Amino acid sequence: MRAGLAATISNWPPLTELLQPISARLIVEPRITRTISLAHSQHKPLSFAATCMRDLVRGLLIEAVRDERWKGSLIERTLEDELSTSDE
Repeated sequence: MRAGLAATISNWPPLTELLQPISARLIVEPRITRTISLAHSQHKPLSFAATCMRDLVRGLLIEAVRDERWKGSLIERTLEDELSTSDE
């Protein structure tokens, strides 16, 4: 890629770090999407360390999206959403 001999499909942040100047195109059709999820058991409580890591990673992802360092949109879940999901 750096030598201009290949192309890749990748997230935006790694491209900006790898290639200067960058030449990129948005793929419109077919639309490529992905959902990044942080998941844990609702039947086994998280340890203090696991809770800290979950909160740290979540915070970093939210910050990266809001600062436009990660091209994406946030799907905010409230405590009420989480409680209704656990009842199913």
